Amino acid sequence: IPCPDRDRMLHVWKLVNDHAESEIFRVPVTVDEAPTYYDVIKHPMDFSTIYQRVMQGDIRCPEQLFLYYQLVYANCFLFNDKQTVFYRKSRNMDAYTTQLMKDTWPTRAEFFQLNPEPHGSKQSGRPKQPSRPTKSTSSSSSPALASAAPSSPPHPSTLPIPLPTVEDLTHSGLFDGKPHNFIDQVL
Repeated sequence: IPCPDRDRMLHVWKLVNDHAESEIFRVPVTVDEAPTYYDVIKHPMDFSTIYQRVMQGDIRCPEQLFLYYQLVYANCFLFNDKQTVFYRKSRNMDAYTTQLMKDTWPTRAEFFQLNPEPHGSKQSGRPKQPSRPTKSTSSSSSPALASAAPSSPPHPSTLPIPLPTVEDLTHSGLFDGKPHNFIDQVL
């Protein structure tokens, strides 16, 4: 069954992916970048995985697309301290993506709401996480990292994360046009 919104979803994906603050969300976080990430984040998501799922037809409607973006940002909020650049970039990207979705699908705008402030994510006592390396600080520039065997989890697109369908969204109440606290659902 062809997806009538696929072209617009890919256009939105490109605009979000090309945003100046999107670089840290484009590919999965690696254990080398954040050793405790997969201890904290149980449902990792990134823009490259979202793209793959749109292309494969797994993401079939704007609401699904938006929930996946919300998962990316919710994960960032949960893992990073509010004072980090990552948290701020996630907040900015969340606002940009939400407005872009509202502008692209104005008749569905009520569904697209910003992630609420995380409940308890920073009160849990997790310390500030180290910075994610930029392209200029590759692992080959650090002898310790270069000599260590790469340890990375499987790509998120291969993990058995339940993919919500339009029917799931409808029956779960997530397709009701009301804001939802996605952070509480991924804890």
